[in-house]
Amino acid sequence: MKCGVKESLVFLFMSLMSFAQTPNWTLKFTSVVEKDGQGCPGAVIAVSQGSTKVATAVTASDGYFTVEIPPNGNYVVTVSKDGCNSKRFAVNTTGVPADMNKDNFKAIVKIEGVTMSKPLPGIDYSALSQPMTQIAYVPSKKKFTDDEVYTNQMLGALMKIREAERILLEKYAAANKSGDAALAKNDCENAKLNYSNANKLLPDEQYPKDQLLKSENCAKAKEDQKKKEQEAAAAKLAAEKAAQEKAAADKLAAEKAAAEKAEQERIAKEKAAAEKAAADKLAAEKAEADRIAKEKAAAEKLAAEKAAQEKAAAEKLAAEKAAAEKAEAERIAKEKALAEKAAADKLAAEKAEAERIAKEKAAAEKAEQERIAKEK
Repeated sequence: MKCGVKESLVFLFMSLMSFAQTPNWTLKFTSVVEKDGQGCPGAVIAVSQGSTKVATAVTASDGYFTVEIPPNGNYVVTVSKDGCNSKRFAVNTTGVPADMNKDNFKAIVKIEGVTMSKPLPGIDYSALSQPMTQIAYVPSKKKFTDDEVYTNQMLGALMKIREAERILLEKYAAANKSGDAALAKNDCENAKLNYSNANKLLPDEQYPKDQLLKSENCAKAKEDQKKKEQEAAAAKLAAEKAAQEKAAADKLAAEKAAAEKAEQERIAKEKAAAEKAAADKLAAEKAEADRIAKEKAAAEKLAAEKAAQEKAAAEKLAAEKAAAEKAEAERIAKEKALAEKAAADKLAAEKAEAERIAKEKAAAEKAEQERIAKEK
């Protein structure tokens, strides 16, 4: 049975001769447990007779299991997994002929698959408290098989559960999709509404919780942005008002300054005109004074040139006299120097002759002394 629904039940058995008295065979109940389309390890399979457990098994990594069910009893096979809906199967091992034993009878019941899924809120799972199928030995078929009428009845109940789950999941997916679309458009409030609906439909799912937090942050950001825009608008309005008031004040100040400047320029112009008239008068007076001074300077220059000419003639005469006196003095000095040089040359010659004579005398005396000394 796959996804909780029996798609096909394959039952195999082999019958051989056995002792008619004591049944010593067991029914092998085998299947695979799946979750999310894959083998489900760790699922617990329990075979119970009333409140007594007669056999247990745990699925391996591939999800397969096999349990052995004793003969001559009514049993319930329960498949359970933490967090998932349990599945039950009723198995009746009575009614097998007495001549069947382990040597001539090997019974196997193989169920295609058992799918485990967690329960969804708001779904009526009461039908799952009943066995998914009822298995018993059918003498006419000489094998273990299910009660088709009961199985079909349970299939209908399971289809109703699956349909209710499908509708719930579609609503959940649609709410998330609408929330995602709204969040993408920055429609924070609509996103919050859709994610809230999705969270109410499946409170255990994390996605709408995470997205709800994003949409709340989005709404807060929009509110903060709106507040900033309002503050900016108020600041802009205040700035515009201040600018208008400043412009008016500046205009008034400019007009006042212009009037004051015009008055100052008028006063300055009148003052400049008066100063110019005074300057012109002063210039005329200065020009007259300059003319008088120029004429005086010309007379003084003429007198100075005359005095300079007279002085130059006197200085020339004095220079010529000084030059003549200097030439005479230089002639006398030159003659004196020549006389002094002639006297010095004569004295030097006399000195040299005296030194020569003295030298010859000394040499003669030395030679005489050497001769005497030699003779002695």
